[in-house]
Amino acid sequence: LPSRVGRIADVGGELYHAPQDRAADWTTIGLNYPVTTGDNLWVADGGRAEIDFGAGQIRLGPGTNLHVARLDDRVVALFLAQGQLSLRLRVLDAGEAAHVDTPNTQVVLTRTGLYRIEVSPDRNRTVLVVREGEATMPTSAGMQQVLPGQTAVAEGLDATRVDVSPGIA
Repeated sequence: LPSRVGRIADVGGELYHAPQDRAADWTTIGLNYPVTTGDNLWVADGGRAEIDFGAGQIRLGPGTNLHVARLDDRVVALFLAQGQLSLRLRVLDAGEAAHVDTPNTQVVLTRTGLYRIEVSPDRNRTVLVVREGEATMPTSAGMQQVLPGQTAVAEGLDATRVDVSPGIA
């Protein structure tokens, strides 16, 4: 059994689930449905969902496709294929890791905090807003640090450049 399991804490509209071994087999799910490593989630247009996983919450916006790559006591690893999520990370102890991969970059969360990540429908643009906490994103020159109150934008399929600006977009 997995060491950490999330649960659907709130749903508005339609929320669909497909297990890793049957990725094309989408079914509607609702409150308290368990979410774990390998699960795929899709929020229909006009919908929303919240996942509580103990160390934090993930809020998904309309038209969002999320794959839970790994969820256990040491790692929270997500793949946001498209759409938007807000992630509240309350606990990140030494030796633990949290990151969100997107089609064109990776967002590594280095501190507890509140983050918003959005992937455009064409999957060529990732926007990270750090409200609280700290994150990094890879660039051709190394890792770009993104601090509270900053917005970072990675564009293109091989986003080797990340533009960081003050203020929350």
